[in-house]
Amino acid sequence: MLQGPEGGKLFHYAPQWSDEVFNWHQVATFKAVGFEGGYYTAYEREAPLSFSHFYNHGPVYPALLGMLSRVVGWEFYSAPILNLIMVSLSLAFFIAFTRPNLPQLGLLGLVVATAWPMHLYMLTDMRVAFFCALGIILAGFFSRTIGDGEGQALSRKALATFGLVIAFAAISKLTWSFLFFPYFLHARKRFNLSTFRAIGLSFILVIASFILYNQLAAPYPNFATELLTQLGRSFTGAIELALEHIWLNLGNFIERDHRLLWLMLRLQMIMCLGWAGFLLWKRRGIPEDWKESSVIVAGAGSLVILTILLYDVFGWRDYRLFAPVFLLCSLVLISRERRILVGLLIIGNLLVLPDFIAAHELVFARGRFPEKRENLDQFIEEISPVIRYDDERTAWQNTILVPLSVAINPLIIGIPEGIGISWFKFADQIPRMRSGYAILDIGSYQFLRRRNDLSFVKRTVLGDLYINRNEDNQERVLRSR
Repeated sequence: MLQGPEGGKLFHYAPQWSDEVFNWHQVATFKAVGFEGGYYTAYEREAPLSFSHFYNHGPVYPALLGMLSRVVGWEFYSAPILNLIMVSLSLAFFIAFTRPNLPQLGLLGLVVATAWPMHLYMLTDMRVAFFCALGIILAGFFSRTIGDGEGQALSRKALATFGLVIAFAAISKLTWSFLFFPYFLHARKRFNLSTFRAIGLSFILVIASFILYNQLAAPYPNFATELLTQLGRSFTGAIELALEHIWLNLGNFIERDHRLLWLMLRLQMIMCLGWAGFLLWKRRGIPEDWKESSVIVAGAGSLVILTILLYDVFGWRDYRLFAPVFLLCSLVLISRERRILVGLLIIGNLLVLPDFIAAHELVFARGRFPEKRENLDQFIEEISPVIRYDDERTAWQNTILVPLSVAINPLIIGIPEGIGISWFKFADQIPRMRSGYAILDIGSYQFLRRRNDLSFVKRTVLGDLYINRNEDNQERVLRSR
């Protein structure tokens, strides 16, 4: 049997981090019941489009892997295997589509072999490997349109497929939507568009992507929502908050005490953007060069700016965000035969090899291959007689509410498929409870019982299990007992 990095069997793998567990559980729910499962939300705030019951990243990833899992199955260890398959297929597409020469193929092998973020997250249920696969496919398409002086390198079918891939990527992760700009600029002759109209159409599609994404994804309490809330209260207060956030992120961007892996990837992103700036400044009159720079600016430039403005530069957050776009830029540079620049990027990867090994052993592989799961088995045994998906109930009745301390515990993976998970940090921010079930600590219960009729069922390893009482739920309590 295959061995995991810790010596445990690969089939003993299980997701550990809260984002992973949510990703795994959403796929399990889609596999079982499609869009009819419970809600995955924060503070019981669902997506505006009623059919989407999925978390703040929307339904694309759980739906895609959920459909695949109906064919190949979905076990705790399935995601790393599917990650490897998706990345391998995307590389096969890139090679077949771009037909690199021998030196390019050698550089491609070195870039992929030293793509540390991809290798780290390959062994997780995070979405990074999926986005790396998308980045490789997009790099293949852009490599063809960059070297296409007359706009005829791609057939109409291939060009339409390219646009659909960008649209699919955009509703999977919003920042991919900025690639509409180089797409329409590269192919504007095929679409009979002026430069101004190509930019205008791209801008419209970016806005449309943002609107659609926010309609499909459940709201999430992050800095962007905090900034919008503050803007509603005070314009000057919002400006001060934004400037403070930007200053903090800029400081973190160059913080020398951070991991070498993070610092190197940030430096490599800046190197790519510096190269794109050079092309725009010195070679903007050469079609292939400005096309190359437009991909880098739209992909890496927009992401760096938005990360500093609205996201977080610390921990692994910006690292996993930059990884797929950096891979896209690297492959575009390979296709353009920028050997010196690509060589420098590879050298940078090799310089942080010791930190990659340490991160792999101490952060990413650690604890993922337990041979025994007594606590998980106990939790499943405790809740399975009570919590079951019921297709005759509403989505909220098939949802469990938990505090953040429970939501980040990997044991929640034992909640039955089809049951959605909604979490909260502050119980006083929840109006009348909508979820059919809840696992609560004493403090959360003391507050929520004032607004809700909660029926205690039993104690579990994660906290006290309650059912939100109404006529239907009461009937379920009696049957379970």
